[in-house]
Amino acid sequence: MVAQEVSEAQQIRALAQVAAANFDRIATWKATFQFEDRYITTKAQLETAGLATPSGNGPWRRRDTGRVTMTFDRQNDGLNVDWQSDASRLTHDDQNVEIAFTLESTCHQRSVVSLDKYLFQFPDEKYGDFRNIPSLRDFQGRAAFRDPLEEAAKLRHSLVFGPRELFSFSRTFWEDLEAAAGVSESLANGSLSVTQMSPDRVVEVLELPDGDTVAVTLNVFPSVDAQASDALSFQYLVSRKQACNFKSVNVRDSKSRDVQGMAWEYREQDGIWLPSKVIRRMMQSDGETISSMRTLQLDSSEINVPIDPEQFTHGFFGLQDGDLLVDRVSESYQVMKNGALGEPIPFAAPPADRLQAPSSQGISTTTMLLFGNAIILLAILAFAISRKWARR
Repeated sequence: MVAQEVSEAQQIRALAQVAAANFDRIATWKATFQFEDRYITTKAQLETAGLATPSGNGPWRRRDTGRVTMTFDRQNDGLNVDWQSDASRLTHDDQNVEIAFTLESTCHQRSVVSLDKYLFQFPDEKYGDFRNIPSLRDFQGRAAFRDPLEEAAKLRHSLVFGPRELFSFSRTFWEDLEAAAGVSESLANGSLSVTQMSPDRVVEVLELPDGDTVAVTLNVFPSVDAQASDALSFQYLVSRKQACNFKSVNVRDSKSRDVQGMAWEYREQDGIWLPSKVIRRMMQSDGETISSMRTLQLDSSEINVPIDPEQFTHGFFGLQDGDLLVDRVSESYQVMKNGALGEPIPFAAPPADRLQAPSSQGISTTTMLLFGNAIILLAILAFAISRKWARR
């Protein structure tokens, strides 16, 4: 009996199936990570964020640290995230020496993404004014908010992320591998011309000598009218021993300069391989200078334990009587009374009675800063724009 040759597409799909099966074993997951964000910032960017700046014009390298706890429940399609930064510091970019300047910028945001809802709250904030809501102009107290679901998607690499993002580069591991398999298959059957792709070998699968790692390389053009100099090379290093999860992803341009990349470490818990460390980096155009880098380090993990469904509702926020849930989708709000939310009140309707709460604190209306190619969002400035949404 003659053994049939296994195609590149079949090899890649076999890896994708193992990675997907590992992820599918996660029914619930509660995990806490320590995070560190490093990125180059300028005087103008700090001023745009409403922050004081040290003397000189920079650039400086900013370092934000904190922790994030996420809880995921597959059955209820629920995710909550508690994100809290605890410090922001500046270093001289060219010397990597910390300067005596503390940024007045930390953030604490709680988020819930469940079914078709995105809810969020700033636990440390009190409000004294809601723009464009006449009936709440005299309100003073705490609030949570609902925004369109797509707003949560904008924050999936910064403040609002779950297991899928931890097992992802541009897409989940298995989706990226399936895409590479599809390209290989299309080339093999003639439905895709090599002239539409990189002039180099388009897809390559290579078993590395360590007996564990499989290198899958995909060379592509970013668009159909791109030039040869625009070609990008994606290299995925896949670990067979760790459920075919990615060990790293490196993206290089046609001159072999680094564009961006990610790296993972894993630990096995109850037979499931989970990310224990995740690093994402973005490079400047020289391919040598890191413009931004995020590091997540796993602190604690509970896998496949029962989760209270209330954790994926407004109950996650611990709202008290007199607090609000402001719904910017239906343009209404609800008031907590006797431990429950009241009936929705349209924004234009007068309140049934005057709400009493502690005096408000000032709330800045800074804007988000997007760097690189929109794959990473700066967490602290994403938080700022979320606060801006809340004030509208």
